[in-house]
Amino acid sequence: KHHYFTTVDQVQNLITNGSVPVYIIDPIGLESLYKQLEKYNICDREDIYVIYVYADEDTRLIRWLNRDRNNANITAAKNFRVRDNAETEQFAEFEKDPNNYNLLINNSGNASKQLNSAIMSNAMYNFAE
Repeated sequence: KHHYFTTVDQVQNLITNGSVPVYIIDPIGLESLYKQLEKYNICDREDIYVIYVYADEDTRLIRWLNRDRNNANITAAKNFRVRDNAETEQFAEFEKDPNNYNLLINNSGNASKQLNSAIMSNAMYNFAE
């Protein structure tokens, strides 16, 4: 299991030095970040600009297959299902309320063209090994 985080001090130092902290974070992590920043009076929830990057399931699967080149397509797809199922609930809840984000970017792309490319690319990679 992976753990990603930032500390309150890191955020405070970035802001103090005139930088804009940018994080890629899931809804559960975002809620945790809100609470910590408010607890230490660094900023309010309203001061955080949330960009939600959405991709449909087919696109997420294709991108996963393109990244998971160490496994055959079937294993990679199973790995995707486990992760996607684990995250579906928190993102579905987050998506229900447009007040959860300031900007929504649909990053789905052309899934059908990408799927064929991902399958062929992954198959060729596995064949070459």
